[in-house]
Amino acid sequence: MYKHVLLLAMLERGPDEWWKPVKPEEVAPYFYRFMVDNEDVKNLAFADKGKEDLRKKYDVKKVAYLIRVNPMRYWGKFSCYRNGEFWFELSIPSHRREEVYEKTRFECIARVEKELDFKIDTMINLKDEYEYRYDESKNMYISESEREGYVKQRLTQGKFRNRLLERFDDCIICGIENKNLLVASHIKPWKKSNNSERVDVNNGLLLCPNHDKLFDKGWISFNGEGSLILSPKLSEYTDNKKLMIESGISCEFSHENYQYLSYHRNEIFMK
Repeated sequence: MYKHVLLLAMLERGPDEWWKPVKPEEVAPYFYRFMVDNEDVKNLAFADKGKEDLRKKYDVKKVAYLIRVNPMRYWGKFSCYRNGEFWFELSIPSHRREEVYEKTRFECIARVEKELDFKIDTMINLKDEYEYRYDESKNMYISESEREGYVKQRLTQGKFRNRLLERFDDCIICGIENKNLLVASHIKPWKKSNNSERVDVNNGLLLCPNHDKLFDKGWISFNGEGSLILSPKLSEYTDNKKLMIESGISCEFSHENYQYLSYHRNEIFMK
């Protein structure tokens, strides 16, 4: 398992960089994050004597040591480990790098999922993710407001967003499917939410940038039946058709979604 998780960490560097030299310390944060995302995986990864402390606290030296003495030495004929760096001796033509990258990543994910019996995108505990990102930000020597902004950005661009992508295939209002354009939007605003609500996927919607901004500002919302409602403030403008919004657009929500939407209508929506 260790060597494939290491490979996943290396693959995070993208099609043009993943096989190039890397130090254990560089991939240690991703490696550790993966190992503690799920309680069963954490117990399996750190079950041996001398590793117990890693179940509770990240230690870059200890994690780097695990990487260094396990997968880096016993990978295969294309792998190299020398002078504290690991890499693959590969020469991939530029026109084939995307293809090789995708195939390598697909095979690596398949093997990890088979071994652990977990889907990688759905195994992350968002509460742990939030706490991990917050602890991570403490080492950045930034103000409290900057820290919250950092944690929010990492969460809504990462695992929280992945959860929403599992629920919604597109912008729930206009149907845009390009994942690069979709925003993980909180129904009850981040600043008004407690830590539990911040990581609750039921407190999230998947929206395109335009509709995210309209929802965030309270110019649109949803009623108790899931139909889009428009603020009277929008009647002052003539761009509704261009924005692809009209009363009555219907969406399907969970019971928990409706609870958060009730807050949005009462506290955010501009009546």
